[in-house]
Amino acid sequence: MPRFTKYEDIDIEARWMSERLNNGDFDYWMIIDAKYLPEWAGEEEARQMGGNHLVTLSVVSPSEAGKKNLEAAVESLGADYIDIKKLSGEEKADMLANYGVAATMWQETGNNLRKLLKEAKEEARKVEGLFGFYMDRPQNRMGATGWDFIKGDIGI
Repeated sequence: MPRFTKYEDIDIEARWMSERLNNGDFDYWMIIDAKYLPEWAGEEEARQMGGNHLVTLSVVSPSEAGKKNLEAAVESLGADYIDIKKLSGEEKADMLANYGVAATMWQETGNNLRKLLKEAKEEARKVEGLFGFYMDRPQNRMGATGWDFIKGDIGI
């Protein structure tokens, strides 16, 4: 079962990241993001989404995303002083997730954050065991799969 370490924690959102995992072809990280919706998106949006918390489990692979997406992620931060070669795998995964080059494996809203985090970790265990099957699932209505999303090829 993947182990998660709290990577970031601010008032309206928190992020946990797994250790480096490998599917036999490349390294990847699983990321659990928790957002407090009333502050992040507004009270009305939280009501419409069905709860105060949104928890997402995603997969990020810096090697699959490639240099072009890493450079674009750095540029989006306005941090051209960052040397990509000196970043750790975790730092690259974090930047790519923030930039949107990640495959969503599971997502749920609700009012019990502890329960949602437990569900996300249980889902992570399933994803690790059935990685290819999860990655094969469509991520959008255009049919782009998780394999496409971790490469930044979302079909637009």
